[in-house]
Amino acid sequence: MEFKIDEDKLFQTATLRPKGLWGRMYWYSVVPFHHLIFRGLIDQLVK
Repeated sequence: MEFKIDEDKLFQTATLRPKGLWGRMYWYSVVPFHHLIFRGLIDQLVK
């Protein structure tokens, strides 16, 4: 996980390099939840 602050904006980058078919299947199965999880994380950091 990487964070970057530019003036009044916070950028958050998560990187995963899946290995093989099972890794890719896992990645694509959890993608829909990432927006919720990362949004909540940023909200907590701001508090």
